Amino acid sequence: MADAIGEADLGKMRGTQWQNLYLAIDVPPTIWSADVVGNPDQGAYNITFDGGALTDTAEPSHHYEVWFGSTEGGKERGVTRIRSGALPNWAVAGGTLRVAANDMDLADNDHITIKQNIRPTAILPSIDGVYEDEDKSYGTENTEQHPLARIGPPACGFISTAEPDLTVNFWSDDEDMGGSGLDTWAWTFAGGNPNSSAIAGTAAVPIPIEYDTAGRYWVRHLVTDNNGKTHKRYTQVHVFDKDNNPPIVYFSIEGLTGDRNNGSWRCTIKVNEACTEGAFPDLAQVVIFNEGYWNGSQDDVGYGWTHRENIMFVGYIVGDTVTKDPYDSSVTFVAVGVCELMKNITCWGASFKDASETWHHIPNMTLNLSAFHVFTEHTTLDHIADIYLNLDVITMKYTDLGEGAVFDQVKVQIGEAGRALLMSNSKGQIYLEPDAQLSLIADRPATELWTMNTEDWRERLDLGEEMDGVYKCCQVDFIGFYYDGNDPKVWGSLAPNRQWPTGSVQKVTGVRTEIQDDANDYAGVYEQNYNNPFDNVVVPMHGYYPVLDIAPQAYLRITLQAADTIRGLIWTTVRHVIKSVTHTWNPEGGYILTDVALSQEIGSATGTTNDIPDEDPDPDPPDPDPMPEPEPVTNAGVVFYSSEHITLSTNFFEDEPTEWKDITAELATKIIYKVVVGNSQQAFATTDDGVWYCPNILAVTPAWSCIQTLTDARDETGDASANFRSLEITSGGTIYLIWHEWDYELKGHWSGNAGGIAYTLWNQYGGCLIYTKDVRCTWGIYPDAVNTWFAAGAGGCGGAGVYKHGGGDFIQVDPVGGGGQMATHVNDGYAVDWNGVIWVADTYNVKWSETLKCAGRFGMDILGGKLLFVDYDEHENLYEDAVKIADGDAVFGTDEPGAHATRVLGIANEIIWVARDEIFEVDAHNIIVWTDDLFVANVVDKTGDYFTEIVNPYAGASGSSGSAGNAAAVVFEY
Repeated sequence: MADAIGEADLGKMRGTQWQNLYLAIDVPPTIWSADVVGNPDQGAYNITFDGGALTDTAEPSHHYEVWFGSTEGGKERGVTRIRSGALPNWAVAGGTLRVAANDMDLADNDHITIKQNIRPTAILPSIDGVYEDEDKSYGTENTEQHPLARIGPPACGFISTAEPDLTVNFWSDDEDMGGSGLDTWAWTFAGGNPNSSAIAGTAAVPIPIEYDTAGRYWVRHLVTDNNGKTHKRYTQVHVFDKDNNPPIVYFSIEGLTGDRNNGSWRCTIKVNEACTEGAFPDLAQVVIFNEGYWNGSQDDVGYGWTHRENIMFVGYIVGDTVTKDPYDSSVTFVAVGVCELMKNITCWGASFKDASETWHHIPNMTLNLSAFHVFTEHTTLDHIADIYLNLDVITMKYTDLGEGAVFDQVKVQIGEAGRALLMSNSKGQIYLEPDAQLSLIADRPATELWTMNTEDWRERLDLGEEMDGVYKCCQVDFIGFYYDGNDPKVWGSLAPNRQWPTGSVQKVTGVRTEIQDDANDYAGVYEQNYNNPFDNVVVPMHGYYPVLDIAPQAYLRITLQAADTIRGLIWTTVRHVIKSVTHTWNPEGGYILTDVALSQEIGSATGTTNDIPDEDPDPDPPDPDPMPEPEPVTNAGVVFYSSEHITLSTNFFEDEPTEWKDITAELATKIIYKVVVGNSQQAFATTDDGVWYCPNILAVTPAWSCIQTLTDARDETGDASANFRSLEITSGGTIYLIWHEWDYELKGHWSGNAGGIAYTLWNQYGGCLIYTKDVRCTWGIYPDAVNTWFAAGAGGCGGAGVYKHGGGDFIQVDPVGGGGQMATHVNDGYAVDWNGVIWVADTYNVKWSETLKCAGRFGMDILGGKLLFVDYDEHENLYEDAVKIADGDAVFGTDEPGAHATRVLGIANEIIWVARDEIFEVDAHNIIVWTDDLFVANVVDKTGDYFTEIVNPYAGASGSSGSAGNAAAVVFEY
């Protein structure tokens, strides 16, 4: 095909250059303000207000940013957004403002401020999963998808005394997602002339809008399809007066790089003009734009969106990176592209199904439609960034998303089935498309920018490591899947058929392939990519090449003569795909140098069919040991907590010094009884006023929200003495239980859903009702035995004893036989009844010998899945599963209560232990870690002074008394 970059622009980039860069920070204006009326409940969605003054004629829109503060224009109470759905008439005095999910505690006469801005954030569904955005009912959204509006990046330009008008050209690249065709278009250009338009516009025939006054202007684009479905995109126009109101000029840039492996662009910016930290708010949009002189003439040269060639970078300020130098008053901050920002946007989990009844039923579901739903219903990103969904059209039956970063949900949990790259380019547009290097030759991108030669680079190319026939991958073991509307099909392939003499075996699973031949071809492609000898060709360019970007993927051809490289290679227009681009600006010299890293296009190879045997209809009985050996765990962290503080460390098991972060946040005024951590870094806590939930303890600013108040629980049960004390959560994160202390009768349950994870239960020491998604199980009682005394504890006042590792279903066990008031089983887990009997097997009635019971002191190999306990009768011997591994005295002390042991890394033989009693003459309040040989006095204190002085000295385990902070160590995998 013809080169995408024309000879004229290529000649400019190869010629003499001079670049002036400018910086625009989008500080949104206030367009409405009012006062809170009354004292809304904490976390209220509907806020009554009085007053209300619209200060801008822009259209009132959902998702606009809302600030709440005790002073006018303040936001110390919290920041949220207007809810979607039917909009309240907040443009007039008096009424109700509907806002998104929050945990704000507002007071009468607090101030409300609405900003003309949409923050990149998650949109949460209702707790029960019936609605999107709390109360948005399902209609035909998944059978008639709305279109995707795309209008390019923000615009930046100048007016001056000599040139009093700035013309900005607009056009749209909207996509019809519902298949009915696009019908109408409506533009609103605040401050522009004309101020509206009813055509789509094209790159060749755009919509010219004139601006004659400096300022920041809001642009809205609304597209409607033939089904009447609409979509809106917003952007800004920044007009600067060169004579009287210039943009930021005195600044420097460090590390302006776009990397497709990272999925985004980022840089560090230092502003040397007089300014304050407040001028650079968190999540403010940053635009770097250029006034370039090429061969002596000013012109805009660029690629990616016609009429925005002068836009060099669009990103967002990352929170906690804005710092001010006290010596020169400069301010430094980090700005990242939208895809990197997506890594800090946490979305709830969801299970999509090829059906047509609810929000998460997507008929004829494809990878693109799954990603479309996440972007448009679970985030606000589709309103502030162009989104291109270009994965292969592959039919999907199910798509399961775990709670976590929206970047991981889209790229990994959806996209990896289509070999996806998720990237945002330098202009802030999002692309989800197959990795060109992992695509079959016929499916690879067609765009070729130009053929590079010695005119384009300033010094010799770095061709990377020379392999000399040494393979990184000896063989690819590929397993592909395909769903044809009925049962899934599985295809296996090996490439090459016989392993290469060096390298490691790489397993590739989960890629969707329609036929066996495709699986063979993909296996060959993956093997070729792993062993690409020119995977990192670094080209130092002659000057500034703004046409280079990581997305959408495009090829550069390279021609080499033997004298061009030390190796003497000869390449004739060999294709390479762009891996990363770095621009280095020298503001004093007025020039920019570009470096580009390339990966040479791989060839094709075909693997060999590797038959996958069908499942044996009559398999051999399972191994009597239900717990498989754990896989090595490398990412393990520790949470310490007491009655007053919660802290975490992610390098506890690494070299000193251990780093700690306080995540108490909203629980700072509570009495903390128990903290547990599940998968995806979610955590639950019981306090003196209820049960609290944190969706991600590893977030930059972890936030806790109350999911069940003690007051409501007492109202529902009719028990004014009910108290929450402790809870447990399975390693799978799907079940947890609440203690209802000192009450032997079943009182009931509350039905709140914690982050889409589970419901709750409570009664004496353990629990009596469990809810896992939509399935209710009854523990240890018959339906007519609601007053049965039972416990999910161990040995009298032992701690709760429900453990799960991997998958499996809970089943009910007869509570009468053997005097055990409660016992239940997970297919590969454990439960302990009131008499201390440990139940474990692959059928409900198999248990360990009743003579081998668990005493009150026991723990769990949280990451490995094995039970650690001291026997009930002698209180001396330590067991791992049913095998004695040491004298209990060596680890727990004699008969002293209060030890809590948790095995952390089975392969490393490490135990973490919290104790109130003196152990080996080590400070009684420290955390002890045994390494190498478990049962000798090889003791390491990993807490330093932090735990002793700051957390709280009362932190030892103390059985099931329910004392605040009674078990201070939690181990989790991340």
